[in-house]
Formats: sequence, structure tokens, C-alpha cells
Amino acid sequence: MIKSVLFIISSTVLLSSCKTEIQESVLYEELTPSAFRQRLAEAPVAYLPLGTLEYHGEHLPLGTDALHSKGFFTKMARENGGIVLPIMVLGPSWFTGKPIDTLIAIHCTPSPKTGSCYWIPDSVYHTLLDNQFSLLAKTGFEIVVVHGHAPSVIYVERHFKEWEKKYDIHIIPYFIYRDNGELGYSGHAGVNETSLMMYYYPDLVKIDSITSDASVTPYGIQGINPRGIASVQIAKDMETKHVAILNDKIEAILSNE
Repeated sequence: MIKSVLFIISSTVLLSSCKTEIQESVLYEELTPSAFRQRLAEAPVAYLPLGTLEYHGEHLPLGTDALHSKGFFTKMARENGGIVLPIMVLGPSWFTGKPIDTLIAIHCTPSPKTGSCYWIPDSVYHTLLDNQFSLLAKTGFEIVVVHGHAPSVIYVERHFKEWEKKYDIHIIPYFIYRDNGELGYSGHAGVNETSLMMYYYPDLVKIDSITSDASVTPYGIQGINPRGIASVQIAKDMETKHVAILNDKIEAILSNE
């Protein structure tokens, strides 16, 4: 009898602890209408991960750009409010068709070898974003933060004033992985992006797939070889810094509304 009571008590405590560990979702597609209304009222901020399906070396997943931006945005939303939108994986590229762009061509050209499958013309991307910002404004969002694939965010940087005026909404183009450039950590699939993926999605990083020779930059990677250098701590330091910076930007806008 005593054993049965102890089992029931321990099971109840275990279930209670499990419940406390479950975090309320901040992902748009997972919210019920009532949860959506509550989060929107608390913080009318939308986070839009701009990504790709793009070759990031043999050690990182094809959705790296969008995944690490989603991970960062999820942290932002949980700490400071707002809603994280589904990943956008279509977008522009820096490829111009000239021979000097060979590496970039590898990244953006649809191929069964690399798995890259994302590039669309700027005109199509413009229409896609135009409609997205229009819908978000009509849905009640006052701020949209975009982050992810560099050419995608840079495109927004070049045009966001147009959309702000057109839809009466604030747009914040943002990067977090341009840090540590003086150390050679920035760059496509390099130390920064590898660190972010090790932090947010550790099971998806296959670091043993690239050489351990520090003098060799593996195929498809810009900057120095991330193996042996990339770390969760680098990502945590970047996250801490940029959550604070971005939160200050958002609060400044909302306080002036």
C-alpha cells in the first residue's frame, strides 16, 4: 500500500515538473486564435526568418540560413514578446553569371549535387515581400523584423522604406552573424553560422563531415575552417548581445507609437 502511494506521489510530481517545462508556443502556425490575439496585444511584433534551401558545406543542413534565424527569433519572442512567422525559403542571390561568382553560383544554382533550391528573380521576391508586409499590417502587426539569408535581408534594407510608407508598418532588417569578422569567423557556412547551428539545432550539425586540417577551407565554406573553432559559446555570446540590441530597437519604436 505504501509503495503504491509513493508511486502515485512521485508520478504526480514528475507530471507536474514536465508541465512546468512546457513553454507556450511563439510560432504563428501553432497558435490558437485566442493565443494569437493575446500575444499580438502584448507585443504587435512579427519575426520573419528569411532563408534558403542552399548548400552550406557538407556539415550543415540546407536550411541553415532560415533555421538559425528562426532559433534566434524564437528566443526573442519568448523573452520579449511577439510572434515568429513560418520560414520563407525563396529569395534572391548575389550571383551575376560572371566567372568570378563561381562559388556563389554553386550556392544558388538548383542542383541534385548540392541540394540548392531557392533562387527566384528580384521582381518575384519583391512581389512576395510586398504581399507579406501588406498582410501583416492588416492583421495588426506594427513591427516586422527580418533576419536570415544575407541577400534577402539586404534586399529588404534597400526597399523597406517603400513598404513602411505604403503599409504604415515598421520594418527592421537585422543580422546577427556578421560579428567576429576580424577573426575570420564571418562568411557563408563558416564559424559563426556553424556555431549558431550547433547551439540551436545540434543534432543537425555533422562537423565530422569536413576536414580537421585547419589550413584547409572545405568546399562551399567562406572564411576559415569552422571545425575545432565553432562553439555553442560563440553562439550564446552573439545571441545575448543581439537580443539586447534588437529589443532596444523594438522598445524605442513602440514607445513612440
